[in-house]
Formats: sequence, C-alpha cells, structure tokens
Amino acid sequence: MKSYNDNQYISYSANGKGACEAWLVTPSVEIEDENNKFAFEVCVGYWNADCLSVLISTDFDGKDVSKAKWTDITSSFDIPQEPSKGYGTLALAGTFNLTDYVGKNVNIAFKYVGNGDDKKSTTYQLDNIIIGNDIPVLVKSEPQYAFYEKSAKGWNVVNDEDVFVLTPDDYTAMGEPGKNFNFSSSVLAEDYLPAYLAKKVAYPLNDAEKIIVYKYYSGSVKAYSDSYIYSTANARWGKNTYMTTKTEQYVKTSGKWNYDPSVVVNLPNGKDQADISVYYQAIVDWVWENIDQKELGISKKGDGYTTTYASPTGSEYYFGATAYQNNIDLRPAKFREQYAKGYEGMDDAKITETVMARLPKAFIPALEKNHADAVPVEGIDVTYTVNFVIYDGSSNVNWTAVYKVIGNGKFEYVEDSMKKVE
Repeated sequence: MKSYNDNQYISYSANGKGACEAWLVTPSVEIEDENNKFAFEVCVGYWNADCLSVLISTDFDGKDVSKAKWTDITSSFDIPQEPSKGYGTLALAGTFNLTDYVGKNVNIAFKYVGNGDDKKSTTYQLDNIIIGNDIPVLVKSEPQYAFYEKSAKGWNVVNDEDVFVLTPDDYTAMGEPGKNFNFSSSVLAEDYLPAYLAKKVAYPLNDAEKIIVYKYYSGSVKAYSDSYIYSTANARWGKNTYMTTKTEQYVKTSGKWNYDPSVVVNLPNGKDQADISVYYQAIVDWVWENIDQKELGISKKGDGYTTTYASPTGSEYYFGATAYQNNIDLRPAKFREQYAKGYEGMDDAKITETVMARLPKAFIPALEKNHADAVPVEGIDVTYTVNFVIYDGSSNVNWTAVYKVIGNGKFEYVEDSMKKVE
C-alpha cells in the first residue's frame, strides 16, 4: 500500500527481487444484480513483461488461494504494455460483467508473477477497485485555452483567430520540441514557429499579426508569448521584435491576487558599489542644492554641510549620507567637524537626536532621483521600503523606512515606519 497526495493505492513490482508471486484478493461480495460489473484503474511503470492477471472465484475460503478454483478474466481488461521507461497515467482498465455470478459470492484476485533477475519486473499501481452498477466512465479531456488582453475598460478576450496556444500535439509535430513539449536555448522557438504559422494560417495578408503562446525551459518551464508579422515581400512570418515581456508584481490578500507594484530597495553598506552610491549621492546633491546653497547661501562646497568630496562619492552631514561608504554616518564628531555652526551648543546626544529627526526625509530625494518612473495606482498604496545602514562609530546597524508614492515620481515618508531592524 502506498500513498500520494493523500490518495492510497496498491503498488507491486519485482524490481530488485528474484522470482516472486503476490496475490491481492477482494473480500467476498454477493452479486445481487445482473447489471453488476467489476472495474479497476491501473497505472503501469517500466513495462518489460506481462506480470499481472485478474482472476475470479466462487469458492475461495479466504485463507488459501491454492485451494480455490480461479477463472482468468484478464482478457476482459486493457492493461497497458507501456511505457518501458517511467510511468503512465492511472486510467480505467475496463469492466467485467458479473451477470453469470448473480446470487453467488465472489472473490476477485490480482495475481502478480515476476522475476527481477529475469527482467520481468513491471510495476503495477491499482486504485479505485469497484463492484457495482454505476462504473465511472473515463472521459478523455483536452485543455481549453483563452487569451486575454488588458485595456482601459478591463480584461477582454482576444479573438481566437489571432492567438495560438501550442498543444503537446503541436510540439510533437515540430519534431525536436516534442521531446519535452517546450522550447529552450538549444531548441529556439523562432526556428519552428514561422513554419508552424505557415501551416496554420491560409492566405495571410501583409502585416497580418498572430500571437503564439508557448512553453520555454530556462532552469524551469514558463509560459511566453511572441508576436509574428507576415510579410508578403518575404512570403514568411517573422518575429515581431518590438514585443517585450512585462513582469508585474502581485500579492495574495484574502484569497485573491491583487496587483501590487510596491518595491523593496536594499542598500548594503560598503565601498565600490556604484548602484548603491547613486542613492546616497542623490541625498548629498539635494543637501548641497537645497540646504547649503538655497537656505544658507553657501557657494563653495566644504563650507556648509556638504564635504568637498566630488560625485559620485560625496558626503554630507545634514543627514549624514556618504556615497563613499554607502551608509548613514551618525558620528556626532563628524557633524561638528564638517559644519560646527549648524550644531553649535549641542552635545553628542542632541546632535544624534537632531539628525535622527531629519533622517526619514533623506531618502525622498534618493527615490525621486532613481525611481522617477514610480506611479501611484488607484485603490492601492504603492510603497517603497528602503533598507539601509547607520554607522554609529562602533558598529553598522540595519534600519528600514517606508515611503509612499503620492504622484508620478513623488514620494512621502510613512509616519513611524523608520525602525532599527532587530
């Protein structure tokens, strides 16, 4: 007995064994209706010989199978002789009419005879063994596809004539893609899809466009879509190169997936990180332009909060941002050293308190500089979470702060969101 996804089934194989014989016998069942039938589902794995037979008896004593008379009814069922590698699918093997046994008690047996040493070791998995009038009928189903596009009015079904979703049969017909039912870096979609469309679309007009949805393997299998345009001059379908793949973020809330373009910006400290320095340099530039020049009337770098270090590794001691170390430098002595006038009469604790009160606004110019494409979304709070580091003179401490998008490329600090990461 085995279990998969909370479903129990019988499995037997002679693989790894010598000669073996196994019986699975049903309890005794009285056949009361001439319409009673017997049925079961079977899945075959690594077929190399017919090892399973189905038998019926009216005199089994419930103990010794050798003393009972058994009638072989295997031929009433379609037990697959494939696949030779891997496993097939669980499916109804057929039905056996029990009319001749009305009024009698019967036992039905599955008998397995194999020999792993002699390459007779087929695996059989049995499930849903049934005696009754209403035997479930195996219905062959095929997946149905729909393709949608989003407009200002919502999601709408695209004309099926313009969209093709590749099926396993399509991949098989193409040859090489049929091995795994997908494309990959070694089996390129563009090598096969023009010929596929040539067969599917009769008499295409110039600039006719079709979209093909297919599977592509790159570490894992994902769905992709490409647009193809027909050229009468070339008499060929060509890939529409201006098509791009757009990835958007969704979060599951209360059982529903909702669009959520919120972003997390991680700013690890340390030198020589150009992609991180651009955030801190944006803060330095803002302090120079808005505090030193506009507010204080200072015209020379180094005379105010901003140091003489040039972009892209500048520093300032209004917020304490340094694009050289890529962190917030919170050493009070450095603030006095840079611009003593701005901290006159303050002890270390007061300087720290003053800077920490300003700090939540520091990353607003950094976000507006580096995320000018941020836009608000109706009905959703679009937030940017900034994870940064404060150096206090003895250690680097991780902090976080949250900013809300309030307009195109505009941010505001979310009150009480700046916290030390414990």
